[in-house]
Amino acid sequence: MDSSRSIPILAAETQAAADAVSPSKAPHPGGWLLLDKPLGVTSNAVLARLKRQWGWKKLGFVGTLDPLASGVLAVAVGAATRTIPLLNDDAKCYDFELHFGQQTSSDDAEGAVVATDDYRPSLDQIAAAIPTFVGAIDQRPPAFSAIKLAGRPAYELARAGQAPTMAMRRVRIDALEVVSSDQLPDCITLRVTCGGGTYVRSLARDLAVAVGTVGHARAIRRLQSGPATLAAAQSLAQALESPRWIGLSQLLPSQAVAQIDQARWQQVRQGKAIALHNDDWRLPDGGQASQQPSCASANFRLKREHPVILLLKDMVAGVGWLSLDPDDNGGDEQPVIWSPKMVFVDLTVCWK
Repeated sequence: MDSSRSIPILAAETQAAADAVSPSKAPHPGGWLLLDKPLGVTSNAVLARLKRQWGWKKLGFVGTLDPLASGVLAVAVGAATRTIPLLNDDAKCYDFELHFGQQTSSDDAEGAVVATDDYRPSLDQIAAAIPTFVGAIDQRPPAFSAIKLAGRPAYELARAGQAPTMAMRRVRIDALEVVSSDQLPDCITLRVTCGGGTYVRSLARDLAVAVGTVGHARAIRRLQSGPATLAAAQSLAQALESPRWIGLSQLLPSQAVAQIDQARWQQVRQGKAIALHNDDWRLPDGGQASQQPSCASANFRLKREHPVILLLKDMVAGVGWLSLDPDDNGGDEQPVIWSPKMVFVDLTVCWK
């Protein structure tokens, strides 16, 4: 599989399609969009185009894609921007081409060549090196990145010729595999599944060094961002013509969900914690809480990183955290306390 051939739309084509659309106001001012970001534009430029087209004032996205990277970009509009932290650490999946023989200043094809090497590794050498990059690893981000240094993005310093020193970061690589070796010895296409904050460009650079040469990444394409897949995304041109809204519960399928009634909704609106019983909520695997011997079982531990979505008549009313009820007497049913992290008072801008 050659990921460079899987890119469906070029930046110039996107711009032409967008310019043909007359600006108007979207009927729905808040929610999530899944876009297939084209090549040649930054993630922030995508937000700027949406703002100009629809008049939206508040937007954000999950996981920056560089200009030379394409693929799924989850965009939050309006009140939905408050839920971005819930998705930031989700696993992401990319296809990318690793080109051997040239290291660049940006670790992709955009930067200047800073080192060359005529040596080319074999497929067996690459396969042998891959396992050393799976798991928790230390990674040095590219100098051309959005990481803030002394209040300024690193790429600004790099473009000004100040060569910022990037500190090593701990990142998580869940899987790394060869997709296509047809272009060896000069190029190989790989697929990586990784945690938030991982730089594919850095991975390409470091893998090339590990097999005895230098290299950089090309044709980076994000196939998945958490549960958001490329198959569910629309092009930027389509979003500029007719945005397709995605439900928050579709983006957080691995989270527990609780249904509440109007009386408890009034408590939630006042910022109060409420008790949840076994028949109120379902677990991330789709099972009922009553099927677990304890709400703090090995299958679902009550941790802050496991938010629970609160639904009122199947509309997202809030997101919060669970804790065991301190007044519980240890009976057959173990009620838990849902404490609000965010509450959506206006249910008209919430998402099923």
